Amino acid sequence: MQLIYTGYIPSKPMTPGVIHNDAEYSHLCKLYLFTYKYRDLEAQNMVIDALHATSQEAGRIAKDATYAIRDASLPPRQCVELIYDSTSEGSGARRLLIDLYAYKGHGKWMRDEKEPFPPEFMSDLAFELLETRILSHSRIMRTSQFYHDVASGKKE
Repeated sequence: MQLIYTGYIPSKPMTPGVIHNDAEYSHLCKLYLFTYKYRDLEAQNMVIDALHATSQEAGRIAKDATYAIRDASLPPRQCVELIYDSTSEGSGARRLLIDLYAYKGHGKWMRDEKEPFPPEFMSDLAFELLETRILSHSRIMRTSQFYHDVASGKKE
């Protein structure tokens, strides 16, 4: 409701020492799907900005993640499922999730999940890893605008 009335998305700052911020990611992913359903590109892109910022903040604060624990800068599998079940190929949220997992994820985290990731996500992730494995890890430093959705036929 805050987005509708104020044009801003409130968020809680991460607490130092907290390894995951799954509730924040869940809230943002559901909000993205709401804006996607109603084709509100401006609101969609604001949510993308918030997801991007949450990941960046989490990556700076929760540096304690190890190969045994999922990095806080990665949205949980449930968010990946929500986005992949409810959006079309090429959506900004899908592209952001793929880049986050391609550049910050570890196979152990994904194998240790109780439920599998969506097959389409795994396919997209595999293609991204194959296409970019020779690039440096700086690609994830793209601004959030790279992931914005745009109206058909328009370039941002």
